[in-house]
Amino acid sequence: MRAYVAPDGSSAEYAEENVPYQSKTFLPVSSAGVTEGDFAMIIGFPGRTSRYASSYYIDDLVNYHYPNWVRIFEDALELIEQAGARDSSVAIRLASMDAGINNGLKNSYGMLEGFTKTGLLQRKIEDEKLLAEFINADTDLMKKYVGVLPALDSLYQEQRKTRDMDFVLGSLGWADYLSMANGIYKWAVEREKDDMERERGYQDRDSVSTREWLEDAQVNLVPSFDKDILKYFIKKAFDLPQGQKIQAIENVFAEKEGAQREAYLDEYIDNLYGGTAIGDLDQRMKMFGMSKNELEELGDPFIDLAVALKPQRDEFIICRKEFSGASTRLEPRLIAAYAEWKGDELYPDANGTMRFNYGSVKSYSPRDAVRYSYLTSLNGVMEKETGEDPFIIPAELKRAYAEQDFGPYEDPAIGDVPVNFLTTNDGTGGNSGSPIINGRGELIGLDFDCNYESVAADYLYNPELARSIVVDIRYVLFVIDKVYHLEALLNELTIH
Repeated sequence: MRAYVAPDGSSAEYAEENVPYQSKTFLPVSSAGVTEGDFAMIIGFPGRTSRYASSYYIDDLVNYHYPNWVRIFEDALELIEQAGARDSSVAIRLASMDAGINNGLKNSYGMLEGFTKTGLLQRKIEDEKLLAEFINADTDLMKKYVGVLPALDSLYQEQRKTRDMDFVLGSLGWADYLSMANGIYKWAVEREKDDMERERGYQDRDSVSTREWLEDAQVNLVPSFDKDILKYFIKKAFDLPQGQKIQAIENVFAEKEGAQREAYLDEYIDNLYGGTAIGDLDQRMKMFGMSKNELEELGDPFIDLAVALKPQRDEFIICRKEFSGASTRLEPRLIAAYAEWKGDELYPDANGTMRFNYGSVKSYSPRDAVRYSYLTSLNGVMEKETGEDPFIIPAELKRAYAEQDFGPYEDPAIGDVPVNFLTTNDGTGGNSGSPIINGRGELIGLDFDCNYESVAADYLYNPELARSIVVDIRYVLFVIDKVYHLEALLNELTIH
């Protein structure tokens, strides 16, 4: 028997000798299906979770970064909508960006909602108070850990002195023209160094991927929208507090104030885009091969802006590295202190390595009078079709549904083919495709997503609301067998 610790701190034992060995496949497939309360295991390679992040880090997420990203995403979507309304071809070219920003916005909403519902920040603060009391009660622990929390506090306080400027300076890269100019000039600067002395990402071996980026950017390059997004972030730079101004932008608008500054912004943007060759693929690739001096003598307005921004961008990168180095030294000590306090009850963070956890098949209720069943059906798939991506149902699946020949894949509880089910397994980014296994060691599904209420689970797992969304293996088998008739593939599987 082996004991395992679950995300909620409970433990269970699992008899490994009861897992049947099959000669035809490493993992037998179950056609028996699932019911509410069934045991479920997940094995995979999730990315990272941050369950033991400090309150100072969470404070930044709750009160600064995610609220700021919500505003940026909402405003960017409005700019995309306006650009699309002016030109339908632009709407098509911006569709991928629109989808990506919408995903980011949904994630930010989910994070903030999760932080609020769980009271994460206050719980972190209370945990750290108790941790400090635990450390201060033992002389040996004080020697090891007493300075960790104050040091983290000081580190974040220092970072907050420039975080508004840092946020806007980093966000200027949303404008493709400026992003490419920054990259081209940075490459020219780094080429003056020996290859091994260059910054990461700027060595000779990285030039192929950079060329691909500069070439691929042409596909969806929309100058009119790029103007809008750069103008938006320059306005953000105007509003930065004293002591956090972006000097390159201040220099351009030094003689302009108030309405004058706003009026000159339009003229400046028009001159930038009207006078640059960055938007031309052939000219851009020639620039990528130029030396630092050649670029500086070129007179291209975007290259000139990149040159002017570089000192502050370099300072920003140095500060970010120093912050990262300091936090990398302090955070493991904080986790070690938690480990001493919690002992065997400490549930480890995901760190990109193979990870196992167990849970159960379970419905959930996110709010009053709303309940999501543990199982969805093929009929539900049919009901969702709109004829537009992503809700377009293949003709083969429609035919199979119309024939109602569900064979052994029908779930008697719903009288239909099951499609997805919910479990309490603790999955995160990187778990997509991870096998979900029952207590007999049989494959019952594949993890591919989490519910909206799980978005903030990387920071605090909530067993009442966090759910993994799993494609039922019976649906996979139904598609292989009844929809596409892939008998050869079906015969390769050991099915119970």
